[in-house]
Amino acid sequence: VRGGAGEGADGEIAGCGGIDLNTPIALQRGGQPVDLSWSTGAGLSYGRYLLVTVPVGLSAGLEWASGSVWAAPYASIGVALDLRLGGGRPDSEFGIAPSADLGLDLSLDAARRMVIRTALSLGDRQALVVGASLGAGR
Repeated sequence: VRGGAGEGADGEIAGCGGIDLNTPIALQRGGQPVDLSWSTGAGLSYGRYLLVTVPVGLSAGLEWASGSVWAAPYASIGVALDLRLGGGRPDSEFGIAPSADLGLDLSLDAARRMVIRTALSLGDRQALVVGASLGAGR
């Protein structure tokens, strides 16, 4: 689950929220050099107009651990299916936008109860995001 605010269309502030689902395809074990996973989700953002987005992507990453430090750099590619609604929307109501991301998950706790996630989004939706994931650990 995610939420936030940022610069939207025409420099206006936009709010956003959504849910992401990630499923492993292959794990970095037994000769497999990287972790592979696919992801999807649903998101809403509202600024000048309402944007409903369904992203679909493929990620590849590595895991590294030493003592209490755990790091997992990754790269992903995909597409975002966008539905734009409202009076301020662009002429096109539906769009497909390619995406590419580079990121790093980092935890300084061996149980990974808190993971810091940073990501750089390239392509149509350029962004730098920093967040934290809190949970029961691994």
